[in-house]
Amino acid sequence: MATAFHREVLRGLTTLERGTDLEVSVSQCDVVSRRRALLASGGITICSLLTVGCGTPIATVESQAVAGIAVVAVVAAPEVSTPLSTVTVSNSLEEALMASGSRRVTPLAQVRAAVGRDRYLSLSKEFAQSGRLANQALQTVMATPLNARRGLLIRIEQNDTDILEPASEPFRDQSGQIASDRQRVVLASRRTVQVAATLIDLGTGSLRWRKNWSTSPIARTDYVRYTGSSFAGSVSVSLANSMINGFGGPAAPPPPDFTVALDAIFHELSVALPNH
Repeated sequence: MATAFHREVLRGLTTLERGTDLEVSVSQCDVVSRRRALLASGGITICSLLTVGCGTPIATVESQAVAGIAVVAVVAAPEVSTPLSTVTVSNSLEEALMASGSRRVTPLAQVRAAVGRDRYLSLSKEFAQSGRLANQALQTVMATPLNARRGLLIRIEQNDTDILEPASEPFRDQSGQIASDRQRVVLASRRTVQVAATLIDLGTGSLRWRKNWSTSPIARTDYVRYTGSSFAGSVSVSLANSMINGFGGPAAPPPPDFTVALDAIFHELSVALPNH
């Protein structure tokens, strides 16, 4: 049965051409799950490998009860550019947290208002720069009534895109036979997103949990390139390729959307987040 997260991903990809193939592989030190959703709708394949760094072990377990959690910070490292606002990213995170179980969530907007605008701007800037909270900033958060036992801090540490080298594959006809006069050329682009998640105890200021998450979805498309075995054949083939694919040939598809990659990370993060 598809989860709400999977339905949202499918809705976000409905604008792709017919034949879209979405594959997401998830691993947490080892492969823990694999999902494949096939859309009945052309030519672009998106696949994503989501990897998780092994987390800092938790020394003690205070209670088996589900703890309330406050979203204390959602920032990007200074060298990272993202197309989304802090509000949009934090909303996506909070939705994933609430959808994962009975965990009570104090949203970022409420934390910001409780801390105070100027002090919060200083705190979030500090965390964006270093990925850590200095003692003064930590004491500020701990002294603020947030109706939560734990504080979650998110830092986006990578958002890069690149075009992969074209790859040639044998072309098979409808009977499965390899055609000698043509090849299938695969074009692809990739987006790599990395997020660091830190969970702190709002009562003691101690580190409870930390993990790094990354995903590298790839968008693919392909076209048929005709080949020629003689000079005359090559000239004819060159003209045919130009007429079918354009004089410069098809371009690689745009990289997968940042939102889809980030939502995939937030979904897995919210499931793995400790409740104690």
